[in-house]
Amino acid sequence: MKSCIRISQLVRCLGLSLSVLLSCLILRANGISTDMFEMDDNAISHFHTGQSWMEVGDYSAAIQEWEIAIRLKPTAAMSGVIYNNLGLAYLKIGQPGNAIKYLQKAVSTNPNYSLYYENLAKAYRQGGKCETAINQLQRLTQSNPNNVQSWYLLGSLLQAQGREAESRTAFETFVKLAPRSELADAARVNLEAMKVAKPMGNTLQ
Repeated sequence: MKSCIRISQLVRCLGLSLSVLLSCLILRANGISTDMFEMDDNAISHFHTGQSWMEVGDYSAAIQEWEIAIRLKPTAAMSGVIYNNLGLAYLKIGQPGNAIKYLQKAVSTNPNYSLYYENLAKAYRQGGKCETAINQLQRLTQSNPNNVQSWYLLGSLLQAQGREAESRTAFETFVKLAPRSELADAARVNLEAMKVAKPMGNTLQ
């Protein structure tokens, strides 16, 4: 069964490659430069091939395709997605160190996407480096209290560790510093979730 799945994925990859080649030939026939087109479409092709391997659980093959895609320098938006996917794939094969490296790049590429922070927190936790990262971020926010992304990541890590009071403070600080940012809505959702989950105490008289 797995062999059949792999063959179907290879057929899809071949189809993507032929499509790229055909498009390039048409453009060249009309005297149009295809350098950027080839680079972008090859990155897209490798990106989709990696997605296909990830779907069937071949994480090593997915990693190989996405690392090729990154070397082809796709758009910033696609780079963020690929870095995030690489991080998740490395987590799947038990390499949190590599996962952290790529997820940090995902956050740097698109610092307004909360999912990348959550996945990075997951990678730190899986790698047993949550407390080290928390200590580093606490020092960073003390020396540079206006570093908004550090406050959000700190809140995410503290929340992952079950340190809700400290997490709440970090998220509240983030919202005060960047109330209209895209991440502010995610921070408010986290704050509301912690409020709902907080025990109401003994109400018996």
